Amino acid sequence: MKKVINFLFKHWIRLLVALGIAIILFLIYMFVNGWSYKVNYMNATFVAGASLFFIGCLSLLANFGAFNIFSYLPMRRRKENGSRETYSEYNNRVEDTHKKDRFICVPYFEVGIIFLVVSLILMI
Repeated sequence: MKKVINFLFKHWIRLLVALGIAIILFLIYMFVNGWSYKVNYMNATFVAGASLFFIGCLSLLANFGAFNIFSYLPMRRRKENGSRETYSEYNNRVEDTHKKDRFICVPYFEVGIIFLVVSLILMI
């Protein structure tokens, strides 16, 4: 339990950003479609929750290195001897930064699941 509390305290900024994104998506949907029907509230919370869940999935994939090739191509660095860094060298260097923040996607999943549960409750 103490690890969970330390983790949440460490990532509170990401949690607030995820909550802000969800609220903004909710408000955009509601302003576009109107505030008069209950189904609009359900749809807005579902769109916000599914979007954050998708962002969490992309963040998880990025943390496992699925998009390293896209960041490697424009940022090919030269070594001291003038040769370019190979992809395997780049991947090993970047892997260390991924290991430090292994659970960077959890706040997006948390807020996304909360909004999806609220959407299910509104559906009843």
